[in-house]
Amino acid sequence: MGHEIFRDAGTSSWAHSLNDPFESTPGIEGLRDDAPLDLIRYHQKEAQVHFNRKFGLLSFSSHWKQPSLWGHYADSHRGVALGFDHDRHPNLYEVDYTENRPIIHPSNPDPAYWQDRFIKTLTTKHICWKPESEYRTIISLSGRKYRDGNYFVGIPDEFLVLVEVILGCRCSVDEMEVEHILKQSGFNGVSITRAKLSVDKYEVEC
Repeated sequence: MGHEIFRDAGTSSWAHSLNDPFESTPGIEGLRDDAPLDLIRYHQKEAQVHFNRKFGLLSFSSHWKQPSLWGHYADSHRGVALGFDHDRHPNLYEVDYTENRPIIHPSNPDPAYWQDRFIKTLTTKHICWKPESEYRTIISLSGRKYRDGNYFVGIPDEFLVLVEVILGCRCSVDEMEVEHILKQSGFNGVSITRAKLSVDKYEVEC
């Protein structure tokens, strides 16, 4: 599984740094039928700000063989994938891929309702993203390291245990260099491999 850390919503919403502009923008219910589009978009923006102000995402995939993952998230196969072993953490959600956007009622005063809608909105994507086979952890930004516009989560942290590093097929870093860096950082027994392109499938393999 690889992971990504996204931008703080308090400065420039981390949702704006994601590939999908629909992220964290739910559908709106409870307005009159002839409500102007500007009003609907206003409530969507307010929901996005509400959701993003204090929390970010750690994003994982259950597999690494999809070429599109390497193209989108690993600098066109020049990056690396980090593989983690973990227990099933209660804050690790499988993304739901669907045609229908999550819906919120902006006037609902119930905190439990907003908690449910918060999780549902951040763990739902359009079905076209299904090949990513994504899992997400919702992370509080409080106390996290902040550098160059990003927040960082340490490894190991909470439930993350690094077990493998897969170098992209275009990665210029040598395996021995990676092994040296890992050992210097206290990571022992981590598998290091280099990805290859399958000769007969549109698939990345080792």
